Amino acid sequence: MIPPVVIHDGGEELLDSAGPLWLELFAHHCARSERYAATHAGFDWPRRRQLLLDKSSDGGSLRVSLAVDGEPVAYCFSTIDARGRGEVESLYVRATHRRLGLGGALVRRHLDWFRGVDRVVVGVARGNEEAFAFYEALGFRVRVTVLEHLGEREP
Repeated sequence: MIPPVVIHDGGEELLDSAGPLWLELFAHHCARSERYAATHAGFDWPRRRQLLLDKSSDGGSLRVSLAVDGEPVAYCFSTIDARGRGEVESLYVRATHRRLGLGGALVRRHLDWFRGVDRVVVGVARGNEEAFAFYEALGFRVRVTVLEHLGEREP
């Protein structure tokens, strides 16, 4: 059951309202994986925000859904790049609102937005593999695992 929240859909104008939630997600990933923390040292909200804007510029699009229950409690960011490829970039639901269907509701809104896009992907950070079941329930399938050479960033 979805909690009694209001969901706002938009673009760049909603990003900063979701920033504090993104910081919670970032802390979550750092706590789950030492490697994530080491390779993302110095990564912050202004940089993440700019990466989203850059990816969605020059013919691309950005979709932001923000769930509010007195204050922001969840968000979903998605992009369609200039080549027409879709990506669920980031999803976070505050612990107080988890397991109520809100995350699925946000992703389904974005899947509707992606209609007509040939390929939609989502990345799951190492240490957060339990998210696979969540995304598979929404129709995503593991097709390939990508290993990234980190060079000097390797812890």
